[in-house]
Amino acid sequence: MRTAGEVRARRRSDADAKRLVPPLDEKIQDPRARIAAVAAFLVTSGVAPVAAEADLRIRIDVFMSLARAFSSYSPRPLDVRVALFSTTAGAPEQRAVWRELVGGELVTYRVPGDHYTLLRSPHVERVAKAIRSSVAALDHG
Repeated sequence: MRTAGEVRARRRSDADAKRLVPPLDEKIQDPRARIAAVAAFLVTSGVAPVAAEADLRIRIDVFMSLARAFSSYSPRPLDVRVALFSTTAGAPEQRAVWRELVGGELVTYRVPGDHYTLLRSPHVERVAKAIRSSVAALDHG
């Protein structure tokens, strides 16, 4: 059961979250104009720095390019040894997906973190250790 303080804090955080949802103007049809409107909202709300629009445009362009490339790519199985660095927060079924694509040996290294924290301290040290171990196995195998 939550305390009264926890309930008040939750209500405050819910109100803050609602305040940070940008209003969507359905009259704005141009995607670039929508990005500009969202970026302006984030800047005026104090959530993002003044350079937010340029940064947001770059990120969206990169995301869209990757999405187009991903949707048109069909991987084929490859008969090589593969080292899979899988995060502890990752989906357990990802090994099965990789297994379908690897004709050779699949060695999995479980490393701490998730997709976003994998290469940040303190997790990056464990990732580096796993990579060194994988390379050493190649040298001796």
